[in-house]
Amino acid sequence: MNLALKSLVDIKCRQSVCFSIMAALLDCPVCLQTLCDPQLLTTCGHTFCRACIDSLPHNSCPICRLRFSSRDGFRPNYALRMVLEDSGFGVDNAAEAGTEFRSSADSSAPAAERQPCLIRSGNSEEVGLQGQVTDRVKALSDLGVPWGLARLIKEEDAQIALRIFLLDNSGSTAAGDGRILIDGSMVSCTRWEETRHMAVRQARWNAHVGTPCEFVLLNPPSPRSSGSALRNGVDYLRIDPVADEGLEQQCLSLEQMLEKTQPRGPTPLAQRINEIYRRIEGEKEQLAQAAQRVVLIIATDGLPTSPTGGGSNRREKKEFVEALRRMAGTLLVHIVIRLTTGEDEVVEFYNQLDEELEFPLEVLDDIESEAREVRNKGNGWLAYSPLIHTIREQGTFVKLFDLLDERQLTAMEAMVLARLLLQEGEGVGDALLPRRPEDFCVWVAERLPGTGLVYSALARRNVPPINMYALHASLVPWQKRLRACCTRRCNGPHGWWNRLVSAAFGACRARNLHKQC
Repeated sequence: MNLALKSLVDIKCRQSVCFSIMAALLDCPVCLQTLCDPQLLTTCGHTFCRACIDSLPHNSCPICRLRFSSRDGFRPNYALRMVLEDSGFGVDNAAEAGTEFRSSADSSAPAAERQPCLIRSGNSEEVGLQGQVTDRVKALSDLGVPWGLARLIKEEDAQIALRIFLLDNSGSTAAGDGRILIDGSMVSCTRWEETRHMAVRQARWNAHVGTPCEFVLLNPPSPRSSGSALRNGVDYLRIDPVADEGLEQQCLSLEQMLEKTQPRGPTPLAQRINEIYRRIEGEKEQLAQAAQRVVLIIATDGLPTSPTGGGSNRREKKEFVEALRRMAGTLLVHIVIRLTTGEDEVVEFYNQLDEELEFPLEVLDDIESEAREVRNKGNGWLAYSPLIHTIREQGTFVKLFDLLDERQLTAMEAMVLARLLLQEGEGVGDALLPRRPEDFCVWVAERLPGTGLVYSALARRNVPPINMYALHASLVPWQKRLRACCTRRCNGPHGWWNRLVSAAFGACRARNLHKQC
């Protein structure tokens, strides 16, 4: 009896500790209160209250001591903020502090002053966080994007001034080991065709979202004088949702420009990144005033070389790393590396950069390879769909998407992501979010049948967005699952036999506990 009582107490203690850890994720490490207007430090990824960050004596993280810029070193934690709002936690604290949960782009300044002159033209649509949803969010929902995720994407759009896609069309991109997803199957192609397919898909997606983007060729078809500015329509092409020319015509012009472009030349990544840096540097003050950032996506298949060609040596690699460091450190540009090759030397080089550099850097592969990595990291409950891959490919500030291929999500992180994927309409799924994993699994099971199917890159067919059994196994400890299974079997048609097996298992477990004592 004492052993059984001790076992029961241990289980209750573990449940209490697990629940306390999950609840602590919603508390600020500085004030130890529920997060109020949560802000994410871009240098390390830790989250604090906005008021707590403003009260810090030094511009360094209280947890890891990494320094951050006093002006642009933090941004709203959108996913956690939505959980706090929909669950009702932290709203009272925000009211007492005189702070509202809102986008940092929402200010009392006129729209003309908040928007950069050349980086972003026109006014971005505001997304209210208290149920006021814009027409563009509804348009994204009509495209099959879950309502909660569409709202999150549109909120993030207010923080992004421009997305720049640097397209590597060097001679090595003529190799035929590229892969693209067409009609539910991976098709072999050249590396340049994979890059073209990604560029056109991202152009149409960003047009729906409303984010301007530019597609820059690494090796333009015609040479230009040294130091001259990039030429629109030759060196790059801009897709702007508020331009006089229609979006469909702009996307068609991009397709035509990419079709005329052929693989040629070396891989002068450092030179082209420095040119992009000089172009953005002129907009630095406007970006800071508008509280907006630039995202740089580098689609490449090789190591950096000099403009005159030759192999990639230590000097060229160092110049490339310094160009990235200056871009991310001085201008706070968010950088994504989209690889179109599986060569070990190239993959190892960029993965090493991702691990060693002090600024955020995301390295991605094709959709099937990324889906395999997400599963291997313990997040196989998530159906890795083209939508999720597109969001990660274009660069996102939501840390949950970056963590998918880095480690297994914690219980709270998995619950937040699952909730974003299951909200299918305004007001649907806005009830209090269960904080216990067992209750959350019931919450998911109730909403999953009404959710549409998505294409899974691993299963290669349409499946539910969440694997209920895998999610339950990921969130609920195996002891609880085994106890629930035994309870169901004891109540079945052969209950006497299952009760006997359950009792035998309990006796064996008691003996093991006795030996440990």
